[in-house]
Amino acid sequence: MYFVTVRTAYNHHVFTDPDNVKRVQNVLVDCSVKKSFRILAYCFMPNHLHLLIEGQDTASLKDFMRLFKQRTSYEFKRESGGCLWQPSYYDHILRNEESFIRVGRYIVDNPVRAQLVKDFREYPYIGSETIDLKDFLDVEPYDIG
Repeated sequence: MYFVTVRTAYNHHVFTDPDNVKRVQNVLVDCSVKKSFRILAYCFMPNHLHLLIEGQDTASLKDFMRLFKQRTSYEFKRESGGCLWQPSYYDHILRNEESFIRVGRYIVDNPVRAQLVKDFREYPYIGSETIDLKDFLDVEPYDIG
């Protein structure tokens, strides 16, 4: 399992536009299927994206991220003429002692910590392809910092 953060180019607030979020989310789901990853949690903040993903079998994070960033960058440039992502990304491999559900709670609580909403369930740009978000309610968030 990986906790991944990807920042937008120049820290632009790209993900305040629902259409941008939806386009990138659609590519994210498609790439995860193609590269054998499950999306356990995601959160589109205005200038970055947090992911909690799990690779299946011989899945490669590098290949997944390359495809995802390449496809979303191409579409964004075609639509807006600008750059979408900063180079590279931050990744953290979850160890056995780290609870993925606590890391997921940390991810979905991002808008709360940024004071965009009072409760993560109010934020429109979070989700999971595999976990009911209610599962995050009774869990203390992981202390990433």
